This record gives sequence, C-alpha cells and structure tokens, in this order.
Amino acid sequence: MVSEQAGNRLFDRLVGVLREINRRSTGLAVASRHRLFDLSIGAYSISAWLGRDRDRSRWLKSLQTRAPFDIDFEAIKEELQGDLEYQHDGQDVIGLGLASWYDGLAVSVDRDPWWHPCLALRQFLVVETSDGDARSEENEVDCRNASNDQHIDHHSDWIDAPLVEGPRTPDELWLDRRRWYPNIAFTPAVESQIRTRPGGDPAIPQIVAKLAALQRAIASWEQDGGMPDWGIDVTPEHSGRRKYCNFEDLDGTKRLFELHARFTPGENRIHFRLDGQERRIIVAYIGRKLGI
Repeated sequence: MVSEQAGNRLFDRLVGVLREINRRSTGLAVASRHRLFDLSIGAYSISAWLGRDRDRSRWLKSLQTRAPFDIDFEAIKEELQGDLEYQHDGQDVIGLGLASWYDGLAVSVDRDPWWHPCLALRQFLVVETSDGDARSEENEVDCRNASNDQHIDHHSDWIDAPLVEGPRTPDELWLDRRRWYPNIAFTPAVESQIRTRPGGDPAIPQIVAKLAALQRAIASWEQDGGMPDWGIDVTPEHSGRRKYCNFEDLDGTKRLFELHARFTPGENRIHFRLDGQERRIIVAYIGRKLGI
C-alpha cells in the first residue's frame, strides 16, 4: 500500500523528470494508452495529487494532447497483420513495449522494478508471411527508461540530440528529395512507397533521419576503395534472402540492392546500392522487411 505522502513524492519526481526532459528536448509528447489523469500508484491516484495544482494539471494535459499519433497496440497489430506483445520479468508491459517499438523513452515512477535506465523486454511477434503462413519470433529488446535525474543523464545524448532537419510529410519527402539528399537517387517505384504513407506516420521522421545519415556518409566518402562510413547500422542481406533484393534500377535493369538500413516502428528497411562512379547511392525500396 502506498501512503498519500509517498504517492506525492513519487508523482513529484515523475513530473520533475518530464519537466527536465521537456526543458532539454523539443517536441516532447507524452504518449500513453491511458489518460494521465487515470494513473494511480497503489490506491493513490494522480488526480488527487493534481488537485493541489491547476497549472501542473494543465501542463500535463498539454503534453498528452501533443502526441503526434494514436498509441495503440491494436493499430500496430492491424498494420502488421499479426500479433505483438511485450513482457518484462514475465509481466505484460504495454507502455514499455510501445516505447521500445517507437524507439522512444519510457518514463516510470521511481520504484522497483523501474530503477534502471535500460530495461530488457521480451518481444513476442507473430506476422503473416507472403505465402500466407504465420511466422512467430521471440526477441530480447531494450527499452530506454527514465524515472529519476540520473536516468536523464544516462540518456543525455538521445534527449539532447537536435531534431533532424528535413521534410516532415510524405509529399515533402518525395518532392524535396533532391534538395535534402543530392547524393541519393531513388528509383521510380520508391515514390509510391513514400507518398502512400498516411499523414502523421511515425515512420516518416525515422526515414528522414536514416536518409540524412546516408547523405552525410556518401557526401564525405573519400572513394579510397572502401565502403563509406555510414554512421548508422547498414548491412548486406544474408545469402538466403538475397532473392528478395532484386529491383528495377534507374535504367530499367534488374540489379541487386542488398545493402539496407533499418527504421522503426516495426521491421522496416531502406534497400540501396552504392554507385561509386557517380558518387551516390540508389534507393530501390523503402518499406517492410522483405519476405515476411
């Protein structure tokens, strides 16, 4: 049982963490499956705590209404055409799972078991493959977590990182691609893969960030015979999966585009090939991991 005094301290600390993150970062939005005003610690509710301070209540409400997209596992499952669950120490954890899925930061009350800046989760994923069968995976994934000032310092590089400048909507991304990515060419098929994405798609900032990193890498490449220093996780496809990576190139010829960068939410890839002669990369695919 949590006393009113202990509940007050925990809620004070929780909101202090949110205020510090908001001070150091831009565009903070609290995304939760439930309204913040419905949260409780034991039998002590945040609504009772908020009743002592209307300004604090309005500030918290403004954070939640800033959320750029609906947070709901059901929407994710519909997109995946499958099922998705997360557990921590054998317990279902919806909030931590959503933070991991969207590559975000979970904010927790400062008590056991949330006293750690990184939490290991078990991800259970079931998706339908292209041939109609179901494929299940069980993965261990990490989740950033903050429940006190020390955790904020631990994640300072992520919190303090400036927003990636670039296009904000699918149409802007495609129409302004030559401005933002002069060393990246896109095959015609990529247009629909970008422009059919809905407004507010949380994948767009991720795609923009990955393309920006690829642009920086190829622009600074010294062409000394080695590969560019991508600055992000870029890998070739496994030999058994290369059959999925043949795409029509700019000249209409089918070529292998096995190099890929990952982006979230979900299992998504940007497939491209290096064109050393023109000092550029050519992107042929942006979408869900191939063959699943």
